Amino acid sequence: YFCVWSSEDFSLKLILPLNCGKIRNMITADEGELLILSCQDGTTRILECNFYNEIVTLKSHKMGANVALVKDDVLYTGGKDAFIRLWDWKSEKLIKEIPAHNYAVYALIDMEGQIVSASFDKTIKIWKPKSLDIVQRIDVKSKGHTHTVNSLSRLDKSTFISSGDDRKIKVWKKD
Repeated sequence: YFCVWSSEDFSLKLILPLNCGKIRNMITADEGELLILSCQDGTTRILECNFYNEIVTLKSHKMGANVALVKDDVLYTGGKDAFIRLWDWKSEKLIKEIPAHNYAVYALIDMEGQIVSASFDKTIKIWKPKSLDIVQRIDVKSKGHTHTVNSLSRLDKSTFISSGDDRKIKVWKKD
């Protein structure tokens, strides 16, 4: 279920029975006009934020969708299948897909012209956005995480942080 609650009195405003399993990630896009859900059933669902109508449903990842990112009207999705996929979400067309990691993709962020991904495979990778050519790979050999990398967060235009199952938070300065 997807529920909308009042921030004023915490009353339940809306329940949507999406029947999609777990909602693994939610992001806003289009200046808060859209809500994008990454779902366990492999779908990426885009809802408008006035009445929460579902406007697009993409069958994005067969084994489950984990994360989404919107950059320059392109939707990037990462899933349990270890792929990153680029979508023209308005026409619901797949633009490109690559096997990005060895295991599930858990996080995607935009870092000033590049895309950063994190994975269950213990790596962080930095990509050129449209081509998805790899720019840099951060792993245990390059002082990366020793266990699964669960999340990424941008601090400023050249710095991001990662956290992993090794119970460490690491700060990275992009070259």
